[in-house]
Amino acid sequence: RPRRLGVGTGPAAAVGRVLAARAPTAPTAPTAPLLGALEWARRGAEPITVATLHGLVPNEGTARQWLNGELHRFFERALTAGRDRAPPVPAESLVARARGPVPPDVAESLGGILAAVRLLARRTAELHRALALPRDDAAFAPVPYTSLDQRSLYQSRRNLTGKALRLLRTRAPTLPPAEETLARELLAREAQLYRRFEPLLDRRLTVTRGRVHGEWRLSNALFTGKDFVAIDFDGDPARPLSDRKRKRAPLRDVATMVRSLERTAWALHADTAVVRESDRAALEPWVREFAAWSGAAFLGAWLEAAAGASFVPKDDRELALLVDTLVLEKLLDELTGALEHRPAAVAMTLRALVETLVRGSA
Repeated sequence: RPRRLGVGTGPAAAVGRVLAARAPTAPTAPTAPLLGALEWARRGAEPITVATLHGLVPNEGTARQWLNGELHRFFERALTAGRDRAPPVPAESLVARARGPVPPDVAESLGGILAAVRLLARRTAELHRALALPRDDAAFAPVPYTSLDQRSLYQSRRNLTGKALRLLRTRAPTLPPAEETLARELLAREAQLYRRFEPLLDRRLTVTRGRVHGEWRLSNALFTGKDFVAIDFDGDPARPLSDRKRKRAPLRDVATMVRSLERTAWALHADTAVVRESDRAALEPWVREFAAWSGAAFLGAWLEAAAGASFVPKDDRELALLVDTLVLEKLLDELTGALEHRPAAVAMTLRALVETLVRGSA
């Protein structure tokens, strides 16, 4: 997609230069090296980054392509075993699952995939540690949240909620019956949705915020055959440059990747070229198992690898608050995008939002 240019150095160029300038003993980050950038320099004004050039990373495709292959094989195994064991939906919250052990039957069915997801999470934590190093560059130096920051977060998420629900209310009558039912259920939970963001006003956040990847999903990671490498730090190309350079909680990247894992599984489940209509109902519990435990594995491994960093919450109440509100923010953003541009994703996103509200906080 075309990117919105803005005055100032682009995120990919800025992040690449910062990571390249680190001290030899500083934490490393698994990224494609920045080789150069094309900038439009104007007298008396900041340059405008037009393009960046990164070093080639030998790879076998994106992490999403890798996961699609793994899930395809998982689905085949599940259809064979599904008649004997229908995996239950875990009752624990995402944070509780991340802190606890993986059930033996889940480890047996998803072990190899979960091991790779944990590796991706460790690489994510290494990236966040590298970006959070103390430095003189004010654009990258981590900062604490103030009460004004938290009120701004709360208000921006209320605005996002209002925009998504207004659009949904307008489009609901035109949706297929099953999607319209989900839409009506979500709209009936409007007050509950707004309340989920209210703890941002009541609880002081102890974490720091800083520069993050900004669009950390499976398609922005390369799979080398043994490891994962981060690419594309330019963020959402439709957003203004100032927004893409904003300092945020690194848990935002975590929430985005958790959603990416879940969304990839449901998209493959809906792909008629992969899953026959007659098998879809039998596979659904297994997709839910993958979604529940892949996200927990990612969050748990990230917490272990990032432990002690200033951007990691000091207790699980704060962790649950951040994860919960960040996942909801991502879902609402996805819903708006689906209603405007990706109608095939509307049902999947609506279902995820309704289930998140029914289930309660993270």
